[in-house]
Amino acid sequence: MLILREIIQNMSGIEPTTGLTSDQLEALSGGQTLRQEVCWFVFTSSIESTCNAAVKRLTRERQSC
Repeated sequence: MLILREIIQNMSGIEPTTGLTSDQLEALSGGQTLRQEVCWFVFTSSIESTCNAAVKRLTRERQSC
């Protein structure tokens, strides 16, 4: 089982990192600014898709009148 696990890890190209300092972990996670940008992108994307859906529905309702 241990050999299979090691083979899969090597095939995936993902190597676990251990013993990282908090600064190293922060650097690997992209930092606070990147996380804020991702959150802002997700937030604005969800608003945009909601607005687009509302416009489509209103357009369909207006055409049916």
